[in-house]
Amino acid sequence: LDEPTTGLDPRTRNEVWDEVQAMVGEGVTVLLTTQYMEEAEQLASELTVVDRGKVIATGGIEELKARVGGRTLRVRPVDPLELRPLASMLDELGITGLAATTVDSETGTLLVPILSDEQLTAVVGAVTARGITLSSITTELPSLDEVFLSLTGHRAGDTQDTEPADARQEVAV
Repeated sequence: LDEPTTGLDPRTRNEVWDEVQAMVGEGVTVLLTTQYMEEAEQLASELTVVDRGKVIATGGIEELKARVGGRTLRVRPVDPLELRPLASMLDELGITGLAATTVDSETGTLLVPILSDEQLTAVVGAVTARGITLSSITTELPSLDEVFLSLTGHRAGDTQDTEPADARQEVAV
């Protein structure tokens, strides 16, 4: 299937997804190309990332996310007033880069890029040392959009003036 949901409204797109999943459930192998990473995430068991006509990566979703590396730590203190001081403290300790730590005031969450288990341990230690009570702390692997961007250096569907008009970046699922 070549980009079967391009231009479809969300309801019809979900119907197509349901049909594809039903076919897979019956043992049918489906080869699908898409520029929509959400679609790849929903439908794929294996991905092949193609950029400008070349295969640059193949594997399962979790495998590709792990290959790219990096996780995001979501830290939510009980007291939202602790967000900014916590971000400053982590930046001062050198655990994360100043530009990389993000305060999401809307959700009361601090987003901390984590590249290693040691950094994760250091963040938890810093929070504990400061005596901050957390309502939640979770880690997330990168999204497929982030994986594609990391592997190719650009977003799916982006084109440059120097490439042929028919060149496309897709994920085969």
